[in-house]
Amino acid sequence: MNREDFMNLTENMHKEEKEEYLKKNADYADREGKNILANFERVSKHLNITPQMALLVYLEKHMDAIRSYIRYGSVMSEPIEGRIKDARVYLSLLRAMVEQEKAIERDDKVLAFA
Repeated sequence: MNREDFMNLTENMHKEEKEEYLKKNADYADREGKNILANFERVSKHLNITPQMALLVYLEKHMDAIRSYIRYGSVMSEPIEGRIKDARVYLSLLRAMVEQEKAIERDDKVLAFA
């Protein structure tokens, strides 16, 4: 694959991932749709784990299928492209958690010096 084809592929993947996120997040966000991480926070409280660990459980389902694809050349339940897309969406949500934590730490430091 050449560079231009790869760049086109990644642009299409990003578009598909945004569509997937918008479609599925309605079920996972809070009722007002403001907190996109609400599902992970709810699950983490029920299971007494961190929100990141809850996300990891969801991500691992897709990673397990990806590992099977790499080992055996196929997956049974859905096309591998869908599993890759879902994994990338979960990694983006993990990044959102990281950024949220950084923002909270910055606010705490500002308050500590106030």
